[in-house]
Amino acid sequence: MVRSMKQASLPAERGRSPSGAGSEAAAAASGAACKPKGRFSARRKTEAVLRLLEKVAGRARREPADAPGAYAKTVLASKPLAYWRLGEFGGPRAVDATGGGNHGLYEGPAAFYLPGPAWPAFSGAGCVNRAVHFAGGRMKAVLKDLPKSYSVQMWFWNGLRPDLRAVTGWLFSRGKGDRLGIDGTRGKAPGKLLLSVGDSPGGIVTGRTLIKIRAWHHVVFVRDGDIWTSAGVTAG
Repeated sequence: MVRSMKQASLPAERGRSPSGAGSEAAAAASGAACKPKGRFSARRKTEAVLRLLEKVAGRARREPADAPGAYAKTVLASKPLAYWRLGEFGGPRAVDATGGGNHGLYEGPAAFYLPGPAWPAFSGAGCVNRAVHFAGGRMKAVLKDLPKSYSVQMWFWNGLRPDLRAVTGWLFSRGKGDRLGIDGTRGKAPGKLLLSVGDSPGGIVTGRTLIKIRAWHHVVFVRDGDIWTSAGVTAG
């Protein structure tokens, strides 16, 4: 199964990143499996050539950047703590588009620079919106001094049927506390959002909306101190 993401962001007063799922602050699942050996070998060769070119030129390469469409500009205007568009050509770094330097790190199998949500507001008219598709991998980031109140939003796509394993996939996690994913055979809500709210007496909560397979969805998770206030999903 390949889960990919297209954008993930965190508001400045409440923020954190998704673990495994975004292209602006989101991630999704795409349906193509990765071929780790061939792709990773080619990636290493490309990286070696780029480093040689940097040495010859006497300067570091410039990071490729997604063209910001109306949606991306709106997210940046809200001044999030971090904003990962996840449109890189390859790893290991997931660039923080805010300029704040809170870059993420890709870990495990993933396919890069694949099509994301087909909406011009992401990257502008005439530009293909790109996303990373995870095939067992994830993106992680360390945000220092993250407050207890925060929110996370992302676009995601899932290509795995909910009847194949206990939890279909995790979209976001913060340490050993809050975790947001898609339920599987574990409970009574396969294919719907699964929210584990850390030390909350409520324990695990499931959503009501069925997550359509192979379609982009937007989700927002909000925690306000000791109380999680919302987790909603809409189809893109």
